[in-house]
Amino acid sequence: MKRAIAIVALLFACSPDKVESPVGAVAEYKKLVLGTEPQEVTLGSGAQRVTLTFPENAVARRTEITVRLETGVAKRGAIPSGDATIHIATRDLTFNEPALMRQRVIPPQAGEELEAVFAQPDDAAWSSRGPAQPVGTANEEGQEHQAAVRGSGLWAIARRTVTADAGAPDLPRDTTPADMAPRPTPQIASMTPAMGTGNTLVMMTVTGTNFINDAAVYFDNLAVPTTFSNATTLIATVLADKTAFPGQYAVWVVNGPGGPRSNTLYFNVNPAPGAPVVVDYSPDNGMPGDKITILGRDLVGSGQTITDAQGMAAIPGTQGTAPYWGQTLQTVEFQIPPGWTLGPITFNNDRGRFRGKIFTVGRNLSLLPESVITASSEYNTTNWSKASGADNKLVTSWFSRNGDCASIMSCTSIPFFQIAFPQQAVARIAMRGNREYSSGYDFIRGRFEVLSGDQVLWSASYDLPQPDRDLDIVFATPIAGATAVKFTSEKDESIEPGFSELEIFSP
Repeated sequence: MKRAIAIVALLFACSPDKVESPVGAVAEYKKLVLGTEPQEVTLGSGAQRVTLTFPENAVARRTEITVRLETGVAKRGAIPSGDATIHIATRDLTFNEPALMRQRVIPPQAGEELEAVFAQPDDAAWSSRGPAQPVGTANEEGQEHQAAVRGSGLWAIARRTVTADAGAPDLPRDTTPADMAPRPTPQIASMTPAMGTGNTLVMMTVTGTNFINDAAVYFDNLAVPTTFSNATTLIATVLADKTAFPGQYAVWVVNGPGGPRSNTLYFNVNPAPGAPVVVDYSPDNGMPGDKITILGRDLVGSGQTITDAQGMAAIPGTQGTAPYWGQTLQTVEFQIPPGWTLGPITFNNDRGRFRGKIFTVGRNLSLLPESVITASSEYNTTNWSKASGADNKLVTSWFSRNGDCASIMSCTSIPFFQIAFPQQAVARIAMRGNREYSSGYDFIRGRFEVLSGDQVLWSASYDLPQPDRDLDIVFATPIAGATAVKFTSEKDESIEPGFSELEIFSP
């Protein structure tokens, strides 16, 4: 296996042939591909300058669109500020997460408001799509305002009179209040610091994407004081009593009360020298009666106890060793007792205690007898088959065939891995990076989709963070009616990338 990485540029200027006919005069146009990464495009200048920022999750699948700046668009009900209208084609495309449209305009006067307006090319009148909010500072050219753009069609920031005027017809209103617009799904890329000493206050800088101004950082399942810096940076204050014991503490971000939740990273509290360290579980999920292996260091010793998040004890069993990422770790088995709960497992012996990552108590849908696995390819059917990507064994992995990758143009095809199952609600998706190679052969970023037949119920792209490339996606509201979960690579290490497990859990 060899490694290679390439970057593919997706934004490019293009001639407007074979696209929808413009409604007004085309001042400028660009074509771009959505569904791969956040993108920003600026068209026009001065009073006609408009900037569109698309989130990475704007669409469920890669979609090529054309964005045109048009002037002289005539519709009833509003006049675009600066006579600038954005036309997004193709038709009837709805964004999963709205784009932001920004334009510098003269601020509204008394009795006026600025709002986003929308129309299809063949509509006679504009419809309101919510207020435009001021951003930045005003100057002699006006003040920049931004508004949500929710799909293809004609979009503009327009001035509307709100005082009583019998001669002015009221503008049709959107049925979706602006504050009910979908919130973007946040994603954590890193934390600084990522480790520390127990019983110490931590001022943590969380970096990522799609943070909003009422985003909250959760530390060990509790919201902590959070300061919003910008869409990529949050500052969290973790009090000393939150890090009382050595171990791994789950950290994630929620975009506003009841909003979407990010992936999970772990903050490490260092143990004392010689004290136990829990590195992993194999498997990291199960039902009462299942046997689980704890892998770690300095696990041997007297006074061993194993407890769940609520303090319920399990009986330590057989001890041994096992290979793990090019090293040999100590192991301790135990059987999940009735009543065991989701959360970190704590291991204790006469030299100390350590809490591991979150352990899931529940049935992994990947293991159902009726579940069917399909994949783009297999490296071979003996050692690294598609079955190894959903067998609940961390020591086995699925790798794609040589030549299948997403990161270089010479790839034969883009790797994907899908698990179909009887209709279920999906509450959580977990991916576990390969444990066979400590360096290389990894997926770096991918799109996850929850499907019902051919219909996409939910999709989002996530980075698979180092060092282990593990990812946890938890849904605040389980996605009902699902029949499959699909992973498609968007960035990888180019030669035979793979992972250990794709796990799916119902509520």
